[in-house]
Amino acid sequence: MAAPGEAADRRCRLRGNAVLGRVAFAVGRAYGVQFHIEVGTGLAAEWGDVPAYAQSLEGLMGEGALPRPLARIAAAEDEMTGLARLLFAAWLERIVGAVPQAMRN
Repeated sequence: MAAPGEAADRRCRLRGNAVLGRVAFAVGRAYGVQFHIEVGTGLAAEWGDVPAYAQSLEGLMGEGALPRPLARIAAAEDEMTGLARLLFAAWLERIVGAVPQAMRN
């Protein structure tokens, strides 16, 4: 078993930046991604009510920033939900070996 922090030391960053940090990485033959495709306007608005999150967003995008990303999320929400379902179904089928009930004939 790895010691605390050992796995983090063995990670290879595949994608990321100074704002988001590590968003895609590999550890050996395992791959990981970090994103929130499931976020809708309701959840994003709730996050905006958290003072630390609101301050962070305003630090990145300027004062009164929340309406801008909320509008972008609202415009793409249906598409993101569909993509999230496809992604999860493909993961279940290809990685877990389970076929979601909705995909069975």
